[in-house]
Amino acid sequence: IAAAVRETFEEAGLMIGKPDPEPHKSAPVNWRPFFETGMAPCFENLNYVARAVTPPWRPMRFNARFFMVDHCHVSGELGGDGELLDLTYVPIADTKDLELPLITTRVLGMVEELARNPPDPTTPRTIAFFRHNGNFHDLIPE
Repeated sequence: IAAAVRETFEEAGLMIGKPDPEPHKSAPVNWRPFFETGMAPCFENLNYVARAVTPPWRPMRFNARFFMVDHCHVSGELGGDGELLDLTYVPIADTKDLELPLITTRVLGMVEELARNPPDPTTPRTIAFFRHNGNFHDLIPE
């Protein structure tokens, strides 16, 4: 979760945080730019949506975890460190017209449903795990 918050700041310029309660405390090297804004990471409002593993035949492998957070818990200007290009906000409904990886489309559909019908945060829920079996993505509850 910490890496997701840090990389959202580094790669997109957006902070999922709150005012730093200990602004004079030394921060780890990879977190310094985040803390230099006067903010500290905040993990409470992140919702774990899904996990996906890249098929073994793909040249770049990943074991990705997808999170969502309400925009009211995010600050900063969309920009980032240059690793990602052409950053822009797109309403979920408009993503259906974009060429996106299938797994991204599936997870965005889940995010749309969770935003429309938020689950009870006090009740444990099953997280979707997607694994490609050669023909399509298997959905395995975690």
